[in-house]
Amino acid sequence: MSMLNSIRLELQHVIEAMHSVTDVDITIVDHDLKRVVGTGLHSEAIGRMAPKNSAFHKCLETGKQYFIKNPRDEGICLACENYENCNELVEVCLPINYNNEIIGVLGLCAFNEKARSNLLANIDGYKRFEDQLTGIIETMLKEKAYGQKLEYMSNEMSTLINSINEGILILDIDYRIVSKNLFLKENLNLENELFLNEIISDNTFNQLLEKAFNGEVGPINFSNGNYIIQSNPIFVNNSKQGYILIFSDFNKMKQSVLRSHKN
Repeated sequence: MSMLNSIRLELQHVIEAMHSVTDVDITIVDHDLKRVVGTGLHSEAIGRMAPKNSAFHKCLETGKQYFIKNPRDEGICLACENYENCNELVEVCLPINYNNEIIGVLGLCAFNEKARSNLLANIDGYKRFEDQLTGIIETMLKEKAYGQKLEYMSNEMSTLINSINEGILILDIDYRIVSKNLFLKENLNLENELFLNEIISDNTFNQLLEKAFNGEVGPINFSNGNYIIQSNPIFVNNSKQGYILIFSDFNKMKQSVLRSHKN
């Protein structure tokens, strides 16, 4: 999937907003000349390839802007594979830059006299739009990459805590349960609880409060045994945002201590 295709929904919103203001049809092609988004007549061609040897193709290769007042008569269009079927009256092609690479082209096209007049009257403004477009798309791609990184880190963390043979409970600042690992679900039968006080007694909760959720309490009794709870606050930018609780099987801890003494 191309970078532009990964943000196609966001791009579609942008060009639809532009289209509603300008009445000019707009499309974006990626580095393979595949149409990613489009309005008006171009919307029917989303997913198809733009013509080879077209202004779009030249724009990708050179990184230059192209303003074509008379598509049927100008030299840049003569080699286009869609030359015989072209019904554009005016076309503007702007390269899309990201990290110093041309990753696509924005095309503004007029298919009627009203759109043609609009494009011709505002051509300098459209040409200057390249820098704004680059900034918009750069922001979109960075946000997308950041979101994917966060998702990967979240999946990595989930895999890690689910591999631990102890209970892991993550709370927000209001003691609302944010996440629990498989150990808690399978061994303590925790599923749909929303708050910590649905899991532990008032007495245990108050003990944790007295320690400011930074220390150890227990053993406390659950249906299948006794557990020690180790609590630690979670800080983000020096601000407390939640807590992590570790539930350790007290009987296993005793057995481990006894084995170490025997050895």
